[in-house]
Amino acid sequence: VFVWVDYASIAQKHRGMQVMAISSLPVYSAYADAFIVVAPNSTHSQTGHKCDLDSYNLRGWCRAEMIAKVCGSGFEHMYAYDDVAAALQPLTMDSLSRLSLHVFEGQFSCCALKHSTGRRCDKEELALPMLGLYSLMLKRRGVAHMREIVELIENDQARFFPDAIEYVTEAESERRPLLAGLVEVMKKYVGEEETQ
Repeated sequence: VFVWVDYASIAQKHRGMQVMAISSLPVYSAYADAFIVVAPNSTHSQTGHKCDLDSYNLRGWCRAEMIAKVCGSGFEHMYAYDDVAAALQPLTMDSLSRLSLHVFEGQFSCCALKHSTGRRCDKEELALPMLGLYSLMLKRRGVAHMREIVELIENDQARFFPDAIEYVTEAESERRPLLAGLVEVMKKYVGEEETQ
């Protein structure tokens, strides 16, 4: 059995290793046999903030992990553990009324720190992996559970794949391109690939 644990399985001190792990994150989630969100009601030891399933879902990286799993195998073997006295709760399409898959609307530490490290925004790092996952979904849209997810994304494409982001530092704010025009190009490519 191999277990991948969010923060602990990604290098935190070596930026090169961290970038490689981050780039691989969607693949780990998409092909996991089981995906369990462990988010019991608790208090953060350093900040004193409440931590639970809702705070988990505010984070952009957590949303990216969830959508990667959904892209890979739908909601099969996807669970939440949000109460120490309860059993695992299966996640379903109905769960999306509480959990958001809008990755780029989530909170990212780099944005909260106003990009003080001077590197690219994590949203920029996630743009192409998210686009790649969406292409996998489109190729598998004939599968019942995938059809529902594709429809969900297509009905709200601008929020799932924003054209640009606001990159804010202590000194300035700039609008940076993110996925402008890329979704349409990818869809065309997938469509051409399917007709061959």
